[in-house]
Amino acid sequence: MRLAATGSTTHVGPLTPHLYAPDAVRPLRAKEHFLKADTHVDLHVHPWPQLTFSTRGVIRLSTRDGSYIVPPSRALWVPANVPHSITLIEDAELRTVYLHAWLAPGWERCEVLEISPLLRALMLALDTTPDGRPPADAHAPQRERMIAPLLIDELGRATQIRIDVPLPADKRLRQLCETLLRNPADRATLAE
Repeated sequence: MRLAATGSTTHVGPLTPHLYAPDAVRPLRAKEHFLKADTHVDLHVHPWPQLTFSTRGVIRLSTRDGSYIVPPSRALWVPANVPHSITLIEDAELRTVYLHAWLAPGWERCEVLEISPLLRALMLALDTTPDGRPPADAHAPQRERMIAPLLIDELGRATQIRIDVPLPADKRLRQLCETLLRNPADRATLAE
């Protein structure tokens, strides 16, 4: 993980998604990171979909199409091959569940989801050990294969919530909005 500080923001690399790649043996993979407020996870992309949530703390996930605020009661579906970055608004325990492509519910755009207690428990039950190390529980791969159908069913039942902030198509206005998202205290105007 690469760390770099700019002002009060700490920039980190993409938090090693390649170490959690889902496959036929482990179709669901989970990872967790404890990160401080004002941490920015740099723009990155991977070939599998993900479900991002926080067990505590609010995060903002940004794509080229918009910015999504994700409190602990919600999760964000990010389709495969969608470049995204994450900014921590508060100290947070960031959790990500990567899904093998054949498990994906077929949503083609990012979706903010209200997560049920069952969906939350299923996501938290997944092992967070990266590739190259044995799982904390030797039965984790088998358990994940049993959890997968129920998690996918529960994911399909999740309520989609429209709380994204679409970014404007106009280049100048978009640049101003991106500046304000990075630093809400900035007083820049479109005329500047």
